[in-house]
Amino acid sequence: MGGDDASRAKRLECVRLSGALRFMTNAHGLGAKGARPAGQRRAIWGFGLLSLLVLPLGAWLALRCVPLPAGLFLPLPPAVELTDRHGHSLREVSAVEDVVSQPASLAEMPQCLIDATLAAEDQRFWTHHGVDWRATLRATGQLLRHRRIVSGASTLTQQLIKQVQPRPRTLFPKLLESLQALRLEQVWSKQQILTAYLNRIDYGNRRRGCAAAAAFYFDRRLPDLSPAEAAFLAGLPQAPTRLNPHRQFERARQRQQWILARMHAAGRLTETEYTRARAAPLRLRSPHPDFLAPHFADLILQTHASALAAHGGGPLTTTLDLALQRRAEQVLRRQLDRLRPHQARHGAVVILDVPTGDVLALVGSPDFFAVPAGQVNGAWARRSAGSTFKPFTYLIALEQGATPATIVADVPTDFATPTGVFAPLNYDRRCQGPTRYREALANSLNIPAVKVLETIGGPGVLLERLRACGLTTLEQPPAFYGLGLTIGNAEARLLELANAYACLARLGTYLPYRLLAERAVSDANPRASPEPSAKSGGEPPALHTRCDGRSPCLPCEASGGMGGAGVPRSTGV
Repeated sequence: MGGDDASRAKRLECVRLSGALRFMTNAHGLGAKGARPAGQRRAIWGFGLLSLLVLPLGAWLALRCVPLPAGLFLPLPPAVELTDRHGHSLREVSAVEDVVSQPASLAEMPQCLIDATLAAEDQRFWTHHGVDWRATLRATGQLLRHRRIVSGASTLTQQLIKQVQPRPRTLFPKLLESLQALRLEQVWSKQQILTAYLNRIDYGNRRRGCAAAAAFYFDRRLPDLSPAEAAFLAGLPQAPTRLNPHRQFERARQRQQWILARMHAAGRLTETEYTRARAAPLRLRSPHPDFLAPHFADLILQTHASALAAHGGGPLTTTLDLALQRRAEQVLRRQLDRLRPHQARHGAVVILDVPTGDVLALVGSPDFFAVPAGQVNGAWARRSAGSTFKPFTYLIALEQGATPATIVADVPTDFATPTGVFAPLNYDRRCQGPTRYREALANSLNIPAVKVLETIGGPGVLLERLRACGLTTLEQPPAFYGLGLTIGNAEARLLELANAYACLARLGTYLPYRLLAERAVSDANPRASPEPSAKSGGEPPALHTRCDGRSPCLPCEASGGMGGAGVPRSTGV
């Protein structure tokens, strides 16, 4: 009986629950089959349709608030061609960044290059709106399945954004990049985006844009590219370093073959064109075309950036004489070969035109590409001055009334200084006794030079004169150098030192050295280089009256015995 009572109680409970459910259903207006009243159904459908219209419209309006990278709207940095004084090309450079670009219009870009680029990077470029959702879903699925990136999904528009404004490759920057790509497609046409992409993308080896890449790798203009060459170039932006043709040619070739196959599958190449392109040989240009006088060109980049930026592209004439430059390079290598048994490995040469200060040749090292120090510019690096300041010490003495025949005692001498006793020695550890200034300078004797410096007023006088002659490396106060300044305890740049010696050759008239031709400087930026107005680095009348043209005087000896303002060149080695 107890069991029957329990069963009966459960059935009564189920009946009560069923009644409650029916009551709740009726209270909400649902019939026996769950149907709503007609008016309520229409309201629900209307709300759904409105949502479908409003949400995309809201998203479209919200995209208008997404900022685009400012670099998209800046002009591409034009390439500047540095030429020697006779118009021979030295190098293409850019003042804005360390790349070379040659902007081109879409009309100049061959169809085969466009087809190859789209086959390699974005096959649905013409149909998506900045983000390829199919590719994104595919890449996401592969990432979840393999737990690593198997394939990319960036469109050309996204890559353009990334090129102009690089960011870390994390989730939020990629989302922002996608939003900016969608926004850019609202602002620019597909043709504008494609043109900007092909002009800005990195093709490796400091080449930005397809025109610069075609000239660098194949020495061709864009319209002259073959399908094989176009597919080869189109493969490089994926990994410009890993696919560098000059180091990894086979990798770059394999990617070219893959792109050609995709072009053929998409109907962009006929069977005949595909077969011919696959077998076509690729003749790469030398990796160092028009890379002449490299240290000279680098120095222009370092010291005349404003002039290059203002030039606006095209040829820019320098002061260099390419024939003389090549001769200087040969002489330096030959001399270093002779000195190799003495462990001499590096050297530099500077040749100046004395009347104008033009740098006619500048060699910073025997081999720019040598490891490890080939790219160190010995003509501009700070080096120990050695005995090169001695002529200026004697010059000041002459200005104060001495003559080349004035006697100085070359004997061991101790000089009291704030830091202790200074006892200079001659190079050969010998002393000559009473010595004329002319002989002391000609034999580069240290003790007489220090004595003369003390006589003329100490290191402050010499330091002031050296600075007046354009030496910018002497930044410390006179006490820092002391009397040792005249025998080389300071640093100097060979280029500035050669120009200081040119001042001696001009009998005391100082002119700044020049790397750019006068017309080129005035056309580019009048303030990019010092004006060639003369300032005194000595006292020409005193020097001139002491030179009779027969016996060698100090200025003649300092300038190689050629004498006076008629000296055509000043050379530093």
